[in-house]
Amino acid sequence: MPFEQASAMTAQKHGGSGLGLSIAKNLTDMMKGSIHVESKVGVGTAFTVELPFDVPVSAGVLQTEIKEIQLQDIRVLVIDDDRETCEYTSIVLSRIGVEHATATSGEEALMMLGDAEDKGKPYTLCFVDWKMPGMDGLEVTKAIREIFDEDTIIIIVSAFDLNEIEAEGTTAGVNFFISKPLFQSSVFDLLMKISGGKYTK
Repeated sequence: MPFEQASAMTAQKHGGSGLGLSIAKNLTDMMKGSIHVESKVGVGTAFTVELPFDVPVSAGVLQTEIKEIQLQDIRVLVIDDDRETCEYTSIVLSRIGVEHATATSGEEALMMLGDAEDKGKPYTLCFVDWKMPGMDGLEVTKAIREIFDEDTIIIIVSAFDLNEIEAEGTTAGVNFFISKPLFQSSVFDLLMKISGGKYTK
């Protein structure tokens, strides 16, 4: 039975014809799912949608299993002027089990990269924000390529259209691009790709 509005007064007061409900019902039917509604006058309405999906292999890794995974040979430096972004990315990397540190400017990042080189524990990978005051992601990338070896993997992180920055970034020496906001599954998949799927438990 298709959904329909109980009264035309609803459309007159709030707008809309209720057609979206019928569309939602048709879409869930096409996807072999179901949609249910519970509604009470003066209280509100709740819709429940159930859809069958296959779980990707990477997404099938349980949270407890992700914490036990240590990606081999990867030390990450997160470079972003926004401290909250640094903290969030740090949480994501901690959950995955990757050794990392954060820098809130390009200048600080270059000092940390140099210090790590001197101690014989270089960072193998940098997450670099594209838009930063002072040294932006492009300038940081060029500096890393000029000062340090070509083996440092540089990943540009940006909330902008990656297609607009890819050519310029690749010319400067960027290896990979990833969109903001960062999701744990996306970061995990990218690191697994970079490491060749090598990990220890």
